Amino acid sequence: MKPVIIKLLVFFCLFIFEQNVQAQNIIDTANNKKVKNIVARVGVGMSRHFITEIGIAYMASNFVNHKQFGLNTTNFIYYLSYETMTPFKKPIVSAYKVGVEMVNVGHVTSAAALELAYYMKDTISSFTIIPKLGLPLVNGMLSYGFAMYFEPSMRKEIGRHRFSITYCFNRKSNKAFHAMLAKK
Repeated sequence: MKPVIIKLLVFFCLFIFEQNVQAQNIIDTANNKKVKNIVARVGVGMSRHFITEIGIAYMASNFVNHKQFGLNTTNFIYYLSYETMTPFKKPIVSAYKVGVEMVNVGHVTSAAALELAYYMKDTISSFTIIPKLGLPLVNGMLSYGFAMYFEPSMRKEIGRHRFSITYCFNRKSNKAFHAMLAKK
């Protein structure tokens, strides 16, 4: 049963990624600007232990300047990353993660993410699904996540609840954002 669920989750994530990439055309008008590029991603967090994360992200940013609503920014961030936790007096816990974040700043301000991670420690390992909600940053988010483990013994090691802050180093997005602000 577990391999079927994992295959469905991977298929769903790839389907969403493919649909979003095809749906976004590059627009450069007076009121809209879209920027797409691959950037570095870093993050820190806290669960039962201190969390560090480093990875690479594909970021699709959309800046829209509405006359009634003002400047709106929407970022879709698809990423691959590596995460480590260092518990005191215990071996290191590490994970490979794939995920998607949606960060909206402007008229509707929101941030949400969904991660699929594979955690490893000594002889135990587990796939984990982590939905997140948070406060948006222009190129990242401050979030709360709730982890759901396929292997219950990893929950005791890592914990269910986590707070994290992630950031993508996207100079093109920053330049487009400041150009849109200058037009106001």
